[in-house]
Amino acid sequence: TTPKLSTVVCNRLPVKGAISTACVVSFENWAKYLPDDNGGQSSEIPAGTTTIRMVLLKSWQFTAETQDQTFSGYLLNLNKKDGEFTGGLLQLRPDEGTTEADKAINNAFNMGFVPLNHHTRQGDNTVSWYKGPFLPFNVAGEINIPVLGPDSVTAYNPDTGMFDVSYAAAWQLGRLLALQNGNFAETLYNWKRENTQTIISNFEAEIIKKTLKEIVDDEKNENNSDNLTKLMNKSLSKVLSQFISNKNGHHATEIK
Repeated sequence: TTPKLSTVVCNRLPVKGAISTACVVSFENWAKYLPDDNGGQSSEIPAGTTTIRMVLLKSWQFTAETQDQTFSGYLLNLNKKDGEFTGGLLQLRPDEGTTEADKAINNAFNMGFVPLNHHTRQGDNTVSWYKGPFLPFNVAGEINIPVLGPDSVTAYNPDTGMFDVSYAAAWQLGRLLALQNGNFAETLYNWKRENTQTIISNFEAEIIKKTLKEIVDDEKNENNSDNLTKLMNKSLSKVLSQFISNKNGHHATEIK
């Protein structure tokens, strides 16, 4: 069975480096004895009272350790080495190597890039560069909007043989965030469905228009245009035959 857990909130902090005792008591039917809005003692408690007996539900002891580091301290020391600022912000630690490859990698780290595993569409596994929106420099250049897909903003460096998937990852993240909105996802689906239906309707209308025109031209050439009933039956037969042929994916015999 799943254990039941509770959260206890108090208005006092424990003493650092000392043992503290926490007590959970019942205040049932104690409303009139509670302090007033200003924190003063209730008038229902007789003057001179120093001890009040209550029902103890649970008690435990704990120790608050002294912590030299704080969250703000960690943030302020992110870009320090041996107490001195290095100039870098939120970056991976550069390699100590001196080869050309080490220099290229260190330069990428200084620009805010990180190497990440990349699973391609073809099923291959590689490593690509990624940089987030927070960089220690102003980004030059721009991309063309709208972006049709992540592949169109994936950069490739032939010198290193590595991809830069920063904008591609941003595109994917933006799409996922947009699709989380129910109204947006439904509107997008309806728009795509209406476009598909419009294309199909226009295609069918063009086929019918073209077929009927061809039949009328053929009948005029044969001097049979005076037989309207025959013309209509033949036109309908040819249109239905062509529609069935397109639907089934093979040639259909003309309906007589």
